[in-house]
Amino acid sequence: PGFVNAHAHSLDILLRGGVADDRPLYDWLVNVNLPAGARYRISDNDLAARLFGAEALRSGITTVVDQMETPFDAWDDVADTVVATYGATGMRAVVCQMFYDTVPEHLAGLDLGKHTGRLADLLSRIGGMIVRHHGSYDGRISFWPAPGLAVLCTTEAVLGAQQLARS
Repeated sequence: PGFVNAHAHSLDILLRGGVADDRPLYDWLVNVNLPAGARYRISDNDLAARLFGAEALRSGITTVVDQMETPFDAWDDVADTVVATYGATGMRAVVCQMFYDTVPEHLAGLDLGKHTGRLADLLSRIGGMIVRHHGSYDGRISFWPAPGLAVLCTTEAVLGAQQLARS
């Protein structure tokens, strides 16, 4: 019993109250969120997940769908940390690894290099995380692929995520 937060980004909790309050989405994403996340140490990710979990539980939320948006090279460490944090809290969580596989021409000036990659590599890494984490902590943790912003994902990415989720 408890409330469900069906759309969360726990790692963003450390960015509250900063320079992001009045920015348009893409400006905030590219100039605040993604650069900050790229600079997080694993201890920052751990702190963010712990703060988010404590705040959620204090608010009566016992289940969360948490979409992680981190640089490709940090995916495994961050996923392991966030899953372990939710496992320790006793919460139920659907932990989702966000990904992007394209940058359209009108956004070509944005620095998304650490957050995009070849689709096969992205889905393979997420598949490994699903194997490691899905059903862990007595079934309280699920792990899913999460195509990010539609403009940054091809149709093939969405279909690939769907196929991976079904397998």
